[in-house]
Amino acid sequence: MTAPPQPDLSEYVAVNHTTVAAGGSLTIDAYDMNLGNADSGPSTAQIYLSTSPTITTSDTVLATVTTSETLATVGQPGYYDHQQVTVALPGNLAPGTYYIGGIANYNNQVSESNETNNTYDVVQITVTAPVSQSITPAQSTVASGVTTQSATTPANASLGKLFAGSGGDNFVFAANPGNGPAASYPPAQGHIEFNHAFAAVALDRRRAPSSSV
Repeated sequence: MTAPPQPDLSEYVAVNHTTVAAGGSLTIDAYDMNLGNADSGPSTAQIYLSTSPTITTSDTVLATVTTSETLATVGQPGYYDHQQVTVALPGNLAPGTYYIGGIANYNNQVSESNETNNTYDVVQITVTAPVSQSITPAQSTVASGVTTQSATTPANASLGKLFAGSGGDNFVFAANPGNGPAASYPPAQGHIEFNHAFAAVALDRRRAPSSSV
């Protein structure tokens, strides 16, 4: 007895670059393909990040992609659905080799002739250490007579403290200029506001003037 025709879904992925820093973004082209001999109704695929070239539903989900249209049989116009998604990698990834792959029909929404080929390909990527930003005070000569120091913070930092010299000068760290202080040490003496690599420093002007770097 001949089995009735059924769809057979598989997910093909491609990425725009294969080296990316932890916490960085990349763009994924996802193709939900019907390789079967019957049309397929709507289905959902997931894109995963894995430490192994074997992709499973227990891996880290990067994106969920839904195909809402009917897919024709393989080789016919409309047998695949192409979607492009931009994803951010987790910021706590250790540098090393990882793999990106998709699983079509991951939740078995569609009955298929073959449930073992839902991942068509796997892309190997290299993850590097997170990118840090250096914050340098906007002025190297300060009226308070205290030596300023630069500070390095992670690119995704939202709070922090900057110390200048050994005299206990006081600053406030604000996540965005003009939004008010986010944290202080100690409060009400001076402030530092930053936006990416720019920093503006206001010191306690009660200190005696001096020129220092």
